[in-house]
Amino acid sequence: MTTQSIRVGVVGVGYLGAIHARIYAAMSGVELVGVTDIDGHAATRVAEECGCSAYNEPEALLDKADAVSIVVPTSSHRVVAEHYLRHGMHVLLEKPIADHLTNARAVVKAAEETGVILQIGHLERFNAGVVRLVQELDRPRFIEVHRLGPFVSRAADVDVVTDLMIHDIDIVLSLVSADLTYVSAVGARVVSSHVDIANARLEFADGTIANVTASRVSSRKFRRRFCKSADRGVSTDTTHRGVRFCWDSNRVDRSRYSTTLRCGVGALCCVCSRSATAIGDWYGRDPCTGSRRTGSPQDRRVITYHHLTASHELA
Repeated sequence: MTTQSIRVGVVGVGYLGAIHARIYAAMSGVELVGVTDIDGHAATRVAEECGCSAYNEPEALLDKADAVSIVVPTSSHRVVAEHYLRHGMHVLLEKPIADHLTNARAVVKAAEETGVILQIGHLERFNAGVVRLVQELDRPRFIEVHRLGPFVSRAADVDVVTDLMIHDIDIVLSLVSADLTYVSAVGARVVSSHVDIANARLEFADGTIANVTASRVSSRKFRRRFCKSADRGVSTDTTHRGVRFCWDSNRVDRSRYSTTLRCGVGALCCVCSRSATAIGDWYGRDPCTGSRRTGSPQDRRVITYHHLTASHELA
């Protein structure tokens, strides 16, 4: 049986949006029908590179695509995403959902009311080191995360928590099944009008503690996570694509982990299928707040992420 290609478009073709477009253009089973951007020259350049049409108006994609990637500034996420969702289009929305909780809830509500698929582009979930971390740790008791890097002006419309720390909050919530009971945080503005460096302490009902630091004003890129459970510790260094294990020698077989995992982290894109996680199944948590919630997601067509080559790395 022949599978019909998914028609996709990309809304916003700056740095990240251009990568989305190139990945779609290279995928089998996907037809990149067009890109749109308020910068007509950028849209034309990316369209010529990817062999698709360029549009100045986002409405042009409504009758041409089945799904769109929305890769616009975070402050514009709600207005752009709601437009496509209300017209019955499936949406891959770059993280975070929106710049404020009210806007995030509105985006999720639009997807639920129209019955279409909304997937947030949490790339780090598919980082090979993070996948291994989830596999190896049954019940972490302490988690420490550092995500540091130089300033990048394209994300200056939001704070560092929304820009960078959101990745690690998402990963922490995937590792810890208990309810979040307490959060304390500090931060400072350095070069923008928003907080540029921040530290947060998350405490959970089962006693797990996570300490998360994010900075976009550091002199170099540094990304490391350390997680400790009762019988082992796992450290991932995504800057150098490695995973390191340490063990309680009385309880764990050291020989099982004799090699270092080299993380080939590729970019991600989406196609519609029934094999991925629907919006409601967010580690069993509310997609806007991270709080635990009950109930199983309905069976529906959903957007599946696919690993591509490391040459398109977004991390």
